[in-house]
Amino acid sequence: MERKGLSASIGLCAVILMSTMGHEASAGDVPAQGRDTATVSAAAPAGDATGETSCSHVFNGYTITGYARLRVVTSGQRVTATVTEYRIAGASSSRNKANVDNDMRVWNNAAGTGEGKAADLVHSADAMRQDGQWHTLNQSVSSAPGFDVKRARVGVRFTFDMASGDPTCWATFEATL
Repeated sequence: MERKGLSASIGLCAVILMSTMGHEASAGDVPAQGRDTATVSAAAPAGDATGETSCSHVFNGYTITGYARLRVVTSGQRVTATVTEYRIAGASSSRNKANVDNDMRVWNNAAGTGEGKAADLVHSADAMRQDGQWHTLNQSVSSAPGFDVKRARVGVRFTFDMASGDPTCWATFEATL
């Protein structure tokens, strides 16, 4: 199932996916085209969600797309977001030094208004494959305890390994808890 702006809910959890354009980008980042999908398993506990997000970048005439499967889990006042798997398609499969990094910002209101609190950016090894296949990553970022989290935005930054520069795009996954 693939839809832009999809929202699904189960129990106390609603998953809302946003386009990648809203993510704060660093100076080296380039604009991306985002495509987001989400699934909420009927077996998932209230406050937990799984989903998939992606972003694409056109570089030297080639469209490169990074895909991430995520799991967001709440435990008390802590939220942990894990990129469980990734896939990079459309890039040279002979190169294997791509990066898949993730961060998270949380809010104590369901609208996600105000400054919120950010978790640090977690970096992958400089060894992510670009062969179009799904690979296990299990890379997590957690919110600080003691903050009543109502909304979380997980950013996934793909840095593609190219011979003539390494383009970047961001994919975003949001969950209202």
